Amino acid sequence: MIKSSRIYFTLLAWFLGFQALPAQPKDNEAIKQMIAAYKLDMRGPYKDIRWYCADGSYVEPKVGCAKENKNNLQRARYKDEVEALQKSNHVFLGQILAKTGKTDVWDADFRQSRLKQYQIERFLMNADDGWVNRRGQYYRGATQAEDEEAWGIAFFEWLLAKDDAIQQNFFLIRQAAKDIPHQGDDSKTQNIRAVSRVLGDEYSPFMDIRIKIHNQPEATDIALVRDFQAKNKTKLSAGQNAQFATLLKDMETVFAPVQLTSLQKYISKLPPESPNRPLLNGFAAAQASTPIGAARAIAFAEMIWKVRMGFLEEPKPRARLAMLDISNQLESILFREATAWETKTVREEMQKIYALCWAAAGGGFLEKWEWEGTGFLIAPPQKNEMSLAELTRFLDVSRSHVEWGTGMARSTYNDVINLFGGFEPLAFGFLDDRVRSSVLLPLGQSVGKLGDFASVQANFSNHVMDIAEQGRIRGINPGYAKGELVVALGNENEVNVTSDKVYAFNRPPSDLKPLAGILTVTEGNIVSHVQLLARNLGIPNAVLGMQNLEALKQYNGQTVFFAVSNSGTVIMKPADQMTDEEKKLFEVKKRKEDKITVPIEKINLVQGKVVNLNQLRSSD
Repeated sequence: MIKSSRIYFTLLAWFLGFQALPAQPKDNEAIKQMIAAYKLDMRGPYKDIRWYCADGSYVEPKVGCAKENKNNLQRARYKDEVEALQKSNHVFLGQILAKTGKTDVWDADFRQSRLKQYQIERFLMNADDGWVNRRGQYYRGATQAEDEEAWGIAFFEWLLAKDDAIQQNFFLIRQAAKDIPHQGDDSKTQNIRAVSRVLGDEYSPFMDIRIKIHNQPEATDIALVRDFQAKNKTKLSAGQNAQFATLLKDMETVFAPVQLTSLQKYISKLPPESPNRPLLNGFAAAQASTPIGAARAIAFAEMIWKVRMGFLEEPKPRARLAMLDISNQLESILFREATAWETKTVREEMQKIYALCWAAAGGGFLEKWEWEGTGFLIAPPQKNEMSLAELTRFLDVSRSHVEWGTGMARSTYNDVINLFGGFEPLAFGFLDDRVRSSVLLPLGQSVGKLGDFASVQANFSNHVMDIAEQGRIRGINPGYAKGELVVALGNENEVNVTSDKVYAFNRPPSDLKPLAGILTVTEGNIVSHVQLLARNLGIPNAVLGMQNLEALKQYNGQTVFFAVSNSGTVIMKPADQMTDEEKKLFEVKKRKEDKITVPIEKINLVQGKVVNLNQLRSSD
């Protein structure tokens, strides 16, 4: 009897313990199926609407809370499987901010994953017609704009009271201020990119203009879009024509003449005793009559930097929130002016690069110490002549600033991009969108333009098979590869891309996958989608002219050696003409079996959390 009782209690304890185990994580295919179902569901990822009352209870909409209270609010509840996914996978779909804990969204134990997921989901909803909320966005009462905005203000006031969080996560917090509602504004620039992308994917004749908008946006694009719609109106659906109307309206807003008075609504939120308020008022007054050009761009960049440096001088969280908005608004104005600024001399191009690098540092794309240690190396030259070696050094440092800036964005968001990318490939476009809606886009254009000039002066020569007019070919990302050459002159999206071939496209596929090497006619900016992918994976990348692409067609299917140097020269030749030195690059080297000894006596077992690399020193 005693033995059977022991078995009973052992089984009971095992069963209770089993019940307490967390749910098994869902695989990506299961999450894909959930998302596909929500896109067709009138309620999206939500199951019903409830009043969330101040006393902690929630009731049906027709019942209402027992007592009136400003903290009573109405919102949707998540479907049970959505809540289960939060627990099993730490994946949050259809996030509603109101009545969500501030610490839950900040999600410090998971490197702010939930906050980043919210930002990526905003991007997906713009890029994919509501994404999981494709039909649920019309679910009346699911979210209330005023409640989301009130939560956003309260969240930033809570977060911006923490000096340590600001110092360690300035870039992320500043980016989050672009996405979390707190002032009733929306990002027209991001909307333009999202809508133009949808139209380009749905109606392929628009793709060239879409690429132009993504690569080099400027006011003249309005006429391009308006003329295109007029010529194709009868071929477009009613929904597409409505999207064109939205696109044109947003473009007219973005490219309207800049009014510095728009800064006043943010400056006015700073307290009268703020040390930054007179500085910003003086700046706005001084720049009101300054024409677009070097002096104005450098002044804007300096002010973006000063806002960052003076951020913690504001003791009140609401003033710090105003400083974030001022910083983002200044960058938005500089972005628009930089795309309209036509430089006429090498000196002016160098001044533009300096200003945009400084602005990138002020926006958190560079660490403070990175700019303070390198900014003087790209200060605008005072002399009338400089050697080619000096110009090359300037270019090297400038390119480093672009790479550090994109690296900051990548290191901040890559973990969550990869998480979402496993079940939603469109998420991989988030980094591209974030970088190219910042000052890094015009900065990349200017660095590329100056690089072209330096290549001509240095008389760098390309050796790409035996095709003519190779002066238009320019390397962007260094590296080397060997593989079959695939020249795609038709529909790029129908090309089956594999990792062991070298591809030449007019424009790259929208969902480009890793490959051995790539040449493109479009996407020549060093912060373009192709370049971001190439830089991240170490893929040799070059741009060429349309005539060059057509000339390469005769070599389609041949195995080639393809190399791009650090200076931007490009080599492509048949693999059977490779030198012995070039062949050695592809030899498989036997791994050394040398071992290292770990100093066990020095291991710190007290430290139980991941340490921010900014806090590590050589003594560690």
